[in-house]
Amino acid sequence: MENRKLIYNFIEGHVHVLSTPRKTPLLRSHREITGSQKSLIDSFQDANVGPSQTITILALDLGGYDRVGCTKRDIRNYQGRVRNEMREYDAQMFLYSLKEKAEISFEFLELGWKAHE
Repeated sequence: MENRKLIYNFIEGHVHVLSTPRKTPLLRSHREITGSQKSLIDSFQDANVGPSQTITILALDLGGYDRVGCTKRDIRNYQGRVRNEMREYDAQMFLYSLKEKAEISFEFLELGWKAHE
């Protein structure tokens, strides 16, 4: 029974509200970036529109910050994940390009040596 706690007395009327209805959309469990919002965020990022302006535009479009469904931090995190995915993709494309160039160079060198024989 180490580190265990027992409830001896529960008073049902003594309950605190965890969150007001106005703040409920800000809870992590209630936040989500929809597919259409991701498309808009990607377009805004391509146009160098930052997260602060992006959340403001979304709030104006949807009729308030409480209707956006995500926070500025969520937008930043999403943009960071997209950047990291692109870095991984870019690195793979770079390695593939080097591999192709190495194969072409090797074939060229082989042909050059055969011509001199």
